[in-house]
Amino acid sequence: MKKIVHKEKVGGNPQKREISVDETIYRRGATIKKRRCCKYYVKDRFRSRDVTELRAWINENKNEGLKKNCHVFREINTSTGVNKVMCKVMGEFFAVCGETAFRIIYINEIKMELDNSNN
Repeated sequence: MKKIVHKEKVGGNPQKREISVDETIYRRGATIKKRRCCKYYVKDRFRSRDVTELRAWINENKNEGLKKNCHVFREINTSTGVNKVMCKVMGEFFAVCGETAFRIIYINEIKMELDNSNN
């Protein structure tokens, strides 16, 4: 059996957004839980009618900005039979809509938990 839950949080701040998908799988006496979560935050914006100014702003901020970071965590508990893995990636990208360029920070994470204690 599989259970999937989709959540989207907008909240009071329109510059922040979080989307997550939770999935639980029951198979052969084990429970597998997966969570995929994407968080986005508009950090900065620049408005100009001149395309060259937009490109210059993006290149200037891209060089001084955030580098992609990736972290992997793993926990194995032999007494409870629970194995956990979490991967988190953080970075930034730029988007242009009309006359405005946006600098967007993102955090994507995947969590998996395998529980063998149901045997």
